[in-house]
Amino acid sequence: MVDSIIRSKKKVTLFLLAPLTNFALAFQKNSNIIDNIEEIIIMGGTKEQGNMQYNSKAEYNIYQDSEAANIVFNCGIKIKVIGTDVTHKTFFTDEIYDKYLEYNTRSSILSYCVMKGTFITWHDNYVHDPATVIYHLNRDIIQLKDYYAEVNTTNPDVYGTNYGTIYFNEPTNISKANIEYSESINLDLYWETFNNLMQNWNKSSKSYSSIIFISPFTSEWLSNILGDFFLWVDVYCKIESKIYKQVFFRFIIESCDEVNSSSF
Repeated sequence: MVDSIIRSKKKVTLFLLAPLTNFALAFQKNSNIIDNIEEIIIMGGTKEQGNMQYNSKAEYNIYQDSEAANIVFNCGIKIKVIGTDVTHKTFFTDEIYDKYLEYNTRSSILSYCVMKGTFITWHDNYVHDPATVIYHLNRDIIQLKDYYAEVNTTNPDVYGTNYGTIYFNEPTNISKANIEYSESINLDLYWETFNNLMQNWNKSSKSYSSIIFISPFTSEWLSNILGDFFLWVDVYCKIESKIYKQVFFRFIIESCDEVNSSSF
C-alpha cells in the first residue's frame, strides 16, 4: 500500500471500508504517504446507531481496531467519516431490487446479486460502503460536520465498556477538527444518483483520479455472494489469514485513470 500511494502520479483518494488496521500500519511505516493523498473517506463510526454486542454505542469498523482508528483520525488529514447514522437510512427495498433487474446492465445485475446475497447471509439491506462513493460523486447528498474525534481504547474484553466509542468533541477552533462526520443525508438525491449509476455506468466516460479501495471479507462471504460473478469483477485478493482476504473491487470504478490493488 505504501509503495502504491507514493508512486501514484496523481494524489489518491482512499476509501477505507473496513477496520482501519491496514492504513494505520502503512502510516506508521511511512508517514510521508499523506503527502500524496488527496482525501480519505471512511465508512464507519456512529453516534446513535451502534451495532456491537459488547458496546451498543460502537460501530463494527471502529470497534474492531480502535487503536488504529485513533491513528488514522490523527494522521494529519481531516478524515471524512460516513457513519451508520446515515447509512442506516439507505434501506435497499424490493422496489429497488426490481428496478436493477429491469436496468439489465452489468453493474445493476451484479449489484442485485451482491445485495441479495448480503441480505440472505447477514439479513442486512442497508447500503453502507457505497455511501462513501456516492458522497465522493456528489457532495450535496451527505452533510458533514467538523469534530475533534477520539476513540475509547480501554478494556476491549470487558462486557459493557465503552471500547470503540467515538467521542465527538465540537472544536473551539475549526482548525483543530480531525474529522468531518456525516450528520444527515438527502435520500432522494442518494437513490437518484445510485440508480443513475446502475443504469448508465457502462456508458460512463467520467475519469477519476487514483482511487484505492480497502475492504476485507470472509472467503465464505465471497463464495456465497459472488460465485460465478468473479468472471465479471476484476478482483484482487491477498490472503491475510485463514479467514480474511484483502479484496479490491474494480467493477464500480472501471473508468478510473489508475486503479491500485497492491498491498503493503
